[in-house]
Amino acid sequence: MFNKAPHGKELSEDLIIRIVALHKDGLGYRSFSNNLKLSYSTVARASQASINEVKNLASKNRCMSVASIALEVAEAE
Repeated sequence: MFNKAPHGKELSEDLIIRIVALHKDGLGYRSFSNNLKLSYSTVARASQASINEVKNLASKNRCMSVASIALEVAEAE
């Protein structure tokens, strides 16, 4: 067994972007959580948080679609 990330630490922005990219590529949380040495729930929570962030931005600006906001966020990264 290997060491997991310590509890209570915030994930870096780069790590969150990497998690979202791996999930968008079709990999499951469990398959890459072990490679990143993070728990399944941490990986799932980070991915869902980024999805919810885009949805929240969409609800604040009703004139823009979720797809256009997601494109804006991806361009900013």
